[in-house]
Amino acid sequence: MKKLITILFYLSLFPFAYAENKIAYLDMALIMNKSDAGTSINKQIKTLEKKLSDEINKKEDAFKKEKQSLLAQKNVLEKTQFEKKILEFNAKLNDHQKKKNKEINDLGKKRLEASQKFLNEVTKILAEYSAKNSLSMIIQKKNIVIGKKEFEITEDILKAVNQKVKKIKIN
Repeated sequence: MKKLITILFYLSLFPFAYAENKIAYLDMALIMNKSDAGTSINKQIKTLEKKLSDEINKKEDAFKKEKQSLLAQKNVLEKTQFEKKILEFNAKLNDHQKKKNKEINDLGKKRLEASQKFLNEVTKILAEYSAKNSLSMIIQKKNIVIGKKEFEITEDILKAVNQKVKKIKIN
């Protein structure tokens, strides 16, 4: 019984040994959306999306006109000629759909690559900040149920990101 009490006494001392660990949290979404580099990424992506959307809409309008023209020729052309033109039209339309999907996927990859570059830069800044302020752990705010406002470092990190990362160029 004495051994058990002694063991429990020593085990109860361990939480105090870890009391010096410092934990902070930050809002990564806010940093992505409010920082200069994050804003730059969002603007570049929106520009690319708009350009792609305009190109796709223009091509699809041309396909609609071509389809109407083909349908207008249905009674004028021989059945075999009409079917041949329909097959050619469908082949062009399928090719367009493949190109469209590829361009949309490429844009998604560009967004992902830019976000990853940005995250790598933020991670470097967080590592410096953590070392400088003797932090044991930095947690994303979205994973916190309740936390004291004094442990939030979002504004400090946002300032550091704006100082060190001005723009992330999308290839």
